[in-house]
Amino acid sequence: MLLIVMVAMIRGSSPFRAWRKIMVKTVRSAVMVLTFLVVAGCSILWDFMNSYVAAGLALAASITAGFCVERVFIKRSHREMIRRHGADWHSAEDQQHGG
Repeated sequence: MLLIVMVAMIRGSSPFRAWRKIMVKTVRSAVMVLTFLVVAGCSILWDFMNSYVAAGLALAASITAGFCVERVFIKRSHREMIRRHGADWHSAEDQQHGG
């Protein structure tokens, strides 16, 4: 039965011409709506992900900056200790804690 209907639609018999036009319009409209939804959904998802990516990058940059500042202060204090107590101040402290 389905094969007969398909052959009649392909051959363009009179009762099915209107049906084929309706079906073509319906399928075309459905494809247009689905395309719009996919593109709009991707845009919304990209904006959503973009904001999270930006927030993640900002968080990573702030953590990195914090570590860099901490490292600068540690190096500065080491230089100050070397200047005040000599080059072997650190090794003397290790010997006291180790033994």
